[in-house]
Amino acid sequence: MPATARQDASEPPPQQAHEVPASESPAPAPAAAKPPPPPPKTVSAEEALIAEVLGRDELRWDTAAIRLGVGTRGAVRLQPEGADLGLADDKSVGLKKLVAIDDGPRPRVVTDEGGVRLMLYVDRDDAVPVALRRARLRPGPEFEFESPPQRGHVIVEPGTWVRALKRTGDSVRVRYSGLAASHSGWVDDAALGTTYVREPDRTRRSPQWPRRSVKRAATLRVKPGGASLRKLRHRDFIEVRPPADTGRPVFVEYTDRCEREITVAGFLGARDVMPRRKAPAPRCDPATTSLAPSWGDAKSKPRVEIEAGRFLLDADASVVVGCVLRTTPLADLGDGKYAVGTTWGPIPVRLAPEGLAGKCGTAL
Repeated sequence: MPATARQDASEPPPQQAHEVPASESPAPAPAAAKPPPPPPKTVSAEEALIAEVLGRDELRWDTAAIRLGVGTRGAVRLQPEGADLGLADDKSVGLKKLVAIDDGPRPRVVTDEGGVRLMLYVDRDDAVPVALRRARLRPGPEFEFESPPQRGHVIVEPGTWVRALKRTGDSVRVRYSGLAASHSGWVDDAALGTTYVREPDRTRRSPQWPRRSVKRAATLRVKPGGASLRKLRHRDFIEVRPPADTGRPVFVEYTDRCEREITVAGFLGARDVMPRRKAPAPRCDPATTSLAPSWGDAKSKPRVEIEAGRFLLDADASVVVGCVLRTTPLADLGDGKYAVGTTWGPIPVRLAPEGLAGKCGTAL
């Protein structure tokens, strides 16, 4: 009997392959949805302002949009409605010229003090008067210049600080103390303010008359042959009021290139004027008004070196108020607080977390 394949009855019959039509194939599982990207971090106008101010390579009051000068050491604050800080003894500090970053009821200024840059709110009553527009110094409160003026005088330029000496009606007698001399006179009260807002794209005024040069050392006078106002040097630049070719003394305006806060106007001999000539650049050495920081009660506290680039917070709030420009010792007040020595006295701060990123002046 030939051998034949037989299915063992005990084994189940093999299953037949069954092809599923493509139309009946199960759909692939959908890919997991990606989480939506986080919304972009919004930076408030205040945060942007703080970052821009603290990141400036240098502070220059002469080109700042807003300038303010203080003459006494009044109270300062880290927040507009915060506690009064500093020595607040009303001691004279001369004239401290500052960059102002806003002009509210309490102007906010930024200052570099002993290696630290701080933003502070100052008392407007501590401000030194500043000229808001060009103002001629008059010899008396009721004096009026002819048009055009026939008398020499000194003009205070916009943005120049003066001292108020006396008030009579709507006029104020002021004194300007310059590099070479001081000048006093009367101006309208409305010509003065506490902060000066510079016109956009303007750092100096444009000439109003033809520009000429001084032919030889000469004297600018109140009247032809009269009292001296200013000594002029060979090749000093002047502006000559037309007509200038009469052979008689001419009326001119002169602004020292190292002292643009004032302009001196007066009479100059016609023979002392020549066409404009190139003059060597002056060597200006402006006087500084920096004062040694005051530490007050923090003077005896131990010092801790704080590395450059570290940001500083208000001691009572998590608000950035400054940064360390270069490695600087601060007074350790304990409880995580430190004091910065400033013109106004010790200002308490805390250190911001090390991870806080940003630029602090020229600190890397």
